[in-house]
Amino acid sequence: MRSKLIYILCLTAFAYGSSSAQWIKSDVRRAGKLYKKGNYAAASAEYRRALLKDSLYAKANFGLANSAYQEGHYDQAKSYLERLAGTAQLPQRHQADVLHNLGNVAMKQKDYRAAVEAYEESRIRNPQNEATRYNLVLAQRLLKQQEQQKDNKQQQNKQDQQQQQQQDKQKDKQDPKKQDQQQNAQQKQDDKQQDSMSEQVF
Repeated sequence: MRSKLIYILCLTAFAYGSSSAQWIKSDVRRAGKLYKKGNYAAASAEYRRALLKDSLYAKANFGLANSAYQEGHYDQAKSYLERLAGTAQLPQRHQADVLHNLGNVAMKQKDYRAAVEAYEESRIRNPQNEATRYNLVLAQRLLKQQEQQKDNKQQQNKQDQQQQQQQDKQKDKQDPKKQDQQQNAQQKQDDKQQDSMSEQVF
């Protein structure tokens, strides 16, 4: 009797598990069709429905990241992709796709250093992907430009500060009130020095 009960429980769990997996796949298929039609918001809803059933389901996470990217929600896309990137069970090719898309998100956010790193990691996992190679070269070029602009801006700020200091000095020299104040201050200082000298003589 007891073994019969265990057998029934196992069958029920197996049936539920396989039907749950079918529901997830069905949700993901529906989401994929919506995504292809360009209905990204509806696709996101379907992917989320699948993730409620299994939050680690890779296809749902990947699809949701892509939908969020298409809607311009780059931070969301990044979080889903980072979750996937940390999954060791993904095959190399899928890891390369995840890293490629992380690079795309970084490019949209103008974080070219992160984009270069993501594309390089993607190329390690899938060296044949020409789109990744192209994006890597572009990200490297944009990173170099960004660093040059940053350096130029720092130099310009430094020159502006020096120029401002020179203008302030010239203004002080040309301002008659300030000149009078400086002369009075100098005179007082000279008087104090003479007084202190005379005290030392006696």
